[in-house]
Amino acid sequence: MKRINTWQITTMVLAVLFVLSLFNVFSFSSGNKITGNAVVFINENLLDGTSQAVLQNTEKVSGVYKVSMLIDNQPFESYITMDGKLLFPTAVPLDSEIQAVQNTQPQIIDVEAADGPFLGPEDSENVVIVFSDFECPFCGLAFDDAAGKARFGQSYEAAVPILEQLAEEGKIKFVYRHFPLSFHPNAMNAALASECANEQDMFWKYHDLLFMNQDALVLNDLKQYASDLGLNTVQFNECLDSKKHSDKINKDIADGSSYGVSGTPAFFVNGYLLEGSQPFSKFEPALNL
Repeated sequence: MKRINTWQITTMVLAVLFVLSLFNVFSFSSGNKITGNAVVFINENLLDGTSQAVLQNTEKVSGVYKVSMLIDNQPFESYITMDGKLLFPTAVPLDSEIQAVQNTQPQIIDVEAADGPFLGPEDSENVVIVFSDFECPFCGLAFDDAAGKARFGQSYEAAVPILEQLAEEGKIKFVYRHFPLSFHPNAMNAALASECANEQDMFWKYHDLLFMNQDALVLNDLKQYASDLGLNTVQFNECLDSKKHSDKINKDIADGSSYGVSGTPAFFVNGYLLEGSQPFSKFEPALNL
């Protein structure tokens, strides 16, 4: 399912700003060259190959180039410095009044567990539902405590291992729902493979194995992991090759989008949304433990 939105593109653009500043990717003499090559760069490096940015207009605004594009027929704007060294995904006018948010209370969202694989008591009063992507690096950080500590510091506690433990202790129900992002080429097959493992009651072991091997998720890898876990490989391979559970994955994606999910991981902790690889300490206030 193709989903291109500003959040995804903004995230990818920000990730390359430092590289652009070092190597002067867009150092060209004219605005047309600068903006034209910016669009080429976006198409070749930031989109997944199934989507394309098309330049619509270029204008000078407050000392920068404003670039108007269409991506999958959706309007998108970026800004480029006049020397062509930096690309910015958005701009905030400083001379306009920003409306204060009146209600600072977090919204409770009624999220369905549907038929997602889960750990813990089915009727638990504490329910955590995660929409995740096996190829997503931030999902990997939420799973891998050592990697999280290396990234965020020694005080960081990865949430997923603790949530799994709490579920096994009967204190919460922890549900996994799929949200493979379109620009992760192996994410959909990994999601399908996990559901094939779920047919043989091995979802969570397979889930853990995928997150431990995020750099090896091509089709042959997915089948090898099934063999490593002792699954019936004939059944597993037939399930995966036929994309048997694609309807379920697509329903998870549609449901997640309806709940406001646009990136991964997205945790709903008793209805409260926590986005990204948040430390477990951020989950505790919403859990009745």
